[in-house]
Amino acid sequence: MAILRAGPWWSGNQALDAGPSTWGDDGPDGAPVNCADKDWLNQSWEGRSDYDLFNSSTGTNEIGGKTFSLDQYVETGTDGFAFLAFGFYWQATNDFDIKQTVETFADSGFGDWSVILSTIEDGEVFNYFNTIGGGGTQTETFTLPATTLGFASFFMAEQSGQGEDDAKIKSKLESA
Repeated sequence: MAILRAGPWWSGNQALDAGPSTWGDDGPDGAPVNCADKDWLNQSWEGRSDYDLFNSSTGTNEIGGKTFSLDQYVETGTDGFAFLAFGFYWQATNDFDIKQTVETFADSGFGDWSVILSTIEDGEVFNYFNTIGGGGTQTETFTLPATTLGFASFFMAEQSGQGEDDAKIKSKLESA
């Protein structure tokens, strides 16, 4: 079965586009559309990352985002609270695996890590949740199903222990 390419960028509620029109404090509308875990002929695999750091001393947020490639680490700065999210769309004729590595740095911190996979045919097809924090590295492999269009959402958050500002998250996705 042939797959007609959607993208290379899509928001789920607008026409397919060549890329984000703007990237402000709230990030762009949409995310890249990929061919499973492979590059397109004319475009490398990309995901979208968004981050938010909260400084508990000053009460200010630092918000940002960028695109990233497979095997490329994305990390937040270090502060009282760190949030990192990845998102991308995919099309695939067969199921394929993506491996995610998450590193946390707050010695006495706590947080969570969740993954939601949805397809245009079936809606939400997978939901994963795990606790993270306290400094360390965790790796999980997720199977993304064959679909004409799917969306993957990876969310990680860590809060420092009381009186500390050492929350930081570093993560990457790679082919499994």
